[in-house]
Amino acid sequence: QVNTTAPALSPAEIEKQVTLRIETALGGIAGLESTRSISRNGFSQVTAVFAEATDIYFARQQVGERLLELRAILPAEVDPKMGPISTGLGEILMWSVAYAPSAAGVYVTPEGERLTSEVARAAYLRSVQDWIVKPQIRGVAGVAGVDSIGGFAKQYVVQPDPIRLIGLGLSFADLTRGIEASNVSRGASVIERNGEGIVVRAGGRLQDAADIEGVVVTTRGGVPIRISDVASVEIGGEIRTGSASMNGNEVVIGTALMLVGSNSRMVATAVEARLADVRRTRPPGIELTTVLDRTILVDATVKTVASNLGEGALLVIVVLFALLGNFRAALVIPLADRRRADVLGARHAVLCVGRGRLHRAVRHRRAQRAGDADLREAVDGARPGAARCVARGRADAAAAGGDDRAGRVTGLRADGARHWHRRRSTAPDRHRSDRRVDQRNAADAIGPAGVGGVVGK
Repeated sequence: QVNTTAPALSPAEIEKQVTLRIETALGGIAGLESTRSISRNGFSQVTAVFAEATDIYFARQQVGERLLELRAILPAEVDPKMGPISTGLGEILMWSVAYAPSAAGVYVTPEGERLTSEVARAAYLRSVQDWIVKPQIRGVAGVAGVDSIGGFAKQYVVQPDPIRLIGLGLSFADLTRGIEASNVSRGASVIERNGEGIVVRAGGRLQDAADIEGVVVTTRGGVPIRISDVASVEIGGEIRTGSASMNGNEVVIGTALMLVGSNSRMVATAVEARLADVRRTRPPGIELTTVLDRTILVDATVKTVASNLGEGALLVIVVLFALLGNFRAALVIPLADRRRADVLGARHAVLCVGRGRLHRAVRHRRAQRAGDADLREAVDGARPGAARCVARGRADAAAAGGDDRAGRVTGLRADGARHWHRRRSTAPDRHRSDRRVDQRNAADAIGPAGVGGVVGK
């Protein structure tokens, strides 16, 4: 965002003289997708939208170069500025700057200045925020900027008395020239004495309201006419369009904006720690209170998610235990992640072929990618072997008087064990030549007969 203030321009004038020129200057930047803008009384905002893959710092550099070239044709005293590197969700921590209950009424600053009016008190709160709190928060890693809401930007207001001005033959312009001429420091180079250089300068900067009241505007009959003779000086504030309050009292709200891509929890924690340091050096009678902390929201969200996941897992365990009647199976299934579930599923699919055929079944799964023709050939060629294993298992079960399903599994395991020992005793050349045959046998081992035996058990 490019923000520009021009108090003397109407919405139509600021659109023609500022907004349109900025939008035109930004055209053609690499990665720029679109621009949009708003023009209000004395304010212009142009938003440039870049592609997602564009580096934010490269984009800001290009925009800054275009604005530097544009300043020559913009109206006088118009200075466009880019907003902080943050987003709409970058407000991670807010705090309030307010007077303590013991500082009600007249407040005396550490410099000895008495603040009696509400405007002066609100202006001092804003000064504390802008000159004490804000610079220290800006130094925290991950903070893109600090916003301030409420209070008044401190000003010294000179209110002339028209009757006195007319009586002395003075005008508002005479007062302005007198104050400007007296608010300048002068330097007279260096005086060399005994090999030392002595700097000669006259400090003429106005420091407070008393200095402004003592400014000489003109003379009448050799008598100086000062500001205090024709006007009054007091602390005031600029015209504002908003304010901040807490519990019905005027306060100043500060907001820390997080840098794009930073960790909101870590940055908020660092800002809160820096605020603790600021509290130890704050002026007496001033309180800094945290009113919004993103860390609380993040912790609450994590706690809610963990609680929901725990309750869901417990419910699944109870349902599985009721259906399966096996506590071990009910406990393992909900706690296993997807990868472990896939691995366990692959292992259970090949348990029917015994330990000897485990590796051949895994290789068969890789061979499936070779084509459907090889799969069909492997399945058709391996079915007789599985049938013989099932028949042998049934015969053994019948002779022993056991369960037919257990016999089928026993026959498959025995055949797999014999094949495993036979393969380990075979020469390497024989091992390579029979690799595809082993894959076909493994395909048949997980066929209808073998799988049915394991499922039945």
